[in-house]
Amino acid sequence: MWYLRSVNDAFHIRFGLSVVEIVEVISLIGLILRSTLSYIKVHWEAYAIYCVVRVVLIHIAVVVFPLWRRPRSPQATEKFLPVYDLTSLLSIMEDPIQYEDFKRFSLRIFAVENTLFYRRCMDLKANSQMPVIVNKKEVVRIYDMFIRPNSDMEVNITEDVQAEVTLALQRPLSEGYPIDMFDRAMEQVLDIMYHDIFPRYLAHKNHLNV
Repeated sequence: MWYLRSVNDAFHIRFGLSVVEIVEVISLIGLILRSTLSYIKVHWEAYAIYCVVRVVLIHIAVVVFPLWRRPRSPQATEKFLPVYDLTSLLSIMEDPIQYEDFKRFSLRIFAVENTLFYRRCMDLKANSQMPVIVNKKEVVRIYDMFIRPNSDMEVNITEDVQAEVTLALQRPLSEGYPIDMFDRAMEQVLDIMYHDIFPRYLAHKNHLNV
């Protein structure tokens, strides 16, 4: 539980894990004292071992193992050297470990739709054959999640770009969709990340490195 104090979790899992740990320990002690107090007086050593083993196993299951499985941040692997330029931002978006850290920060400031959209489009284009995108289902999923008006994670793009993407979706090519279908939307989202999210992220990393 002491280690959980230093864990910064955007989903607030730390609080839930702490509550589970405390309630389990209190319940276990209460149950033992109520039902087996007289028996414990005779066999206290066996019960003491049982209690210790149970608490340790619960701690490993609900605290140690989830923390061990969490994504490793760039700070844990190498020294992060923040530089405010577009090349650095694009490098972060392409690196799996740094991207996860940047995505978690975007989630904390309620702007994660931008990082998710840009990365999904990057992966879509990387896995597509020029000059078309043959994965039509993924194109539709990206549109429904990020571009469609009033969608759950609608990105902040201009109406003309939104209309352009909608028209392209309604008029696919025979082989698939144009490879540049989301390019203008990606440019506007990248501009948002570069001028809003990225500076705040760098300030956050600089603060941690002080």
